[in-house]
Amino acid sequence: MLRIVPRHLRGCGEDSESKPCPSKQRRKYPLWVKGSLNGKLVRRSLGTTNWQIAVQRIAEIEAAGSVQPTRAPITVAEAAARFLSEAESRELRDSTLKKFRVLLTRNPSPGEPSAQFSPSIVMFANSRKIEFLKDWTPDDVSDFRQCWKDVGLSKLKKSERLKAFFRSAHESGWIPTNPARSLRPPKVQIPEWSHFRQRSFPGSWTLARTNG
Repeated sequence: MLRIVPRHLRGCGEDSESKPCPSKQRRKYPLWVKGSLNGKLVRRSLGTTNWQIAVQRIAEIEAAGSVQPTRAPITVAEAAARFLSEAESRELRDSTLKKFRVLLTRNPSPGEPSAQFSPSIVMFANSRKIEFLKDWTPDDVSDFRQCWKDVGLSKLKKSERLKAFFRSAHESGWIPTNPARSLRPPKVQIPEWSHFRQRSFPGSWTLARTNG
């Protein structure tokens, strides 16, 4: 018998599987499946925080008799849409959602100079004729980042969002391996005045990084 188990968020104040997170976090905790199937112990992430999706995935697992039920490969566009939908359900800040849309699905505005535009992952995949997310390789991920016009801290943060997307896709079972796992962060030079400000005004620095 399989059951849904919430995994508590760091700092939520609970560590027991039998108790829910505080009400403010209740819609955001990751959901896992736990139990036994065909005499084998099952304990793994369901790759979602949505209870209805979790129930559906457990039904698929039980119907297939395996924790890795056969699925049709997911397209790049579909993966981007699902990721954004899940991000919206987690009630992320609008500014964060906007940055993920730019990374995953944004198209250039009419008249926007191509020299100033970074392609989204969907646009890049179409240009490379990569239909399915599972066909992405580490080289594709690296080539995609090389197309960006972003520099400095903006490029670093965008790289983190790219890794978060592929990590989520892998944990959700959309892809067998994570092609962005070995992607190294770009080198960013932090101005000397930033180090001075961090040492002299640690509270202000933390607030600036949180709001930035």
